[in-house]
Amino acid sequence: MESTNLLYFPTMIGIMHEVRAAILKILYDLAKSHPRAWTSEKAIADELGLTLEETIFHLEYLEQKGFIKYQRTLDRSGGGMIKITALGIDAVEAPEQFVNQAPFLQQLIIYGNVVNSTILQAESIKIRNGLNRIIEQVDDAEIKKLIEELIVESYQEKPDADKIKTVFNKIKQKAPEIAEKIYPIVLKLIERWLNTS
Repeated sequence: MESTNLLYFPTMIGIMHEVRAAILKILYDLAKSHPRAWTSEKAIADELGLTLEETIFHLEYLEQKGFIKYQRTLDRSGGGMIKITALGIDAVEAPEQFVNQAPFLQQLIIYGNVVNSTILQAESIKIRNGLNRIIEQVDDAEIKKLIEELIVESYQEKPDADKIKTVFNKIKQKAPEIAEKIYPIVLKLIERWLNTS
């Protein structure tokens, strides 16, 4: 296995953990404001920029852990309904007590207060998930490494605009077709930089 793949795999797992924590946070926030409300698979997918299949994968994991109630539809059209359980609420409010059984909860511990957690913002997850999807289509180890640099930068509270531009320009020179796919995501990263400077 190439060294770039060793970097990529933990990045991919990290994004998956982040998505699961974000789903739980979304359901927690919904329960706090509307205790009897349910939301749909499609609403979660849309909010986090996930495909329906990715969303269902994460929802089934969370259901098996006991953190959510999940009522599926037969046609998998995105109409399945989800609600956080009491165990899910406990996990969000005291993640350190559950992290051994659910490693993704480490995201809530590392990034602090659930309400103020920058890492769990839907836009940040969309950026990382978009980059992750593109990296899965790339065979060139150098381009993968450059995309990984963008993923790492997306975790920064204040992304470095100069670094983002430098990395993007390297991708553009070596693989213009990949740069074209990444361009909208890079714009979102620069927008985050503008909003934090």
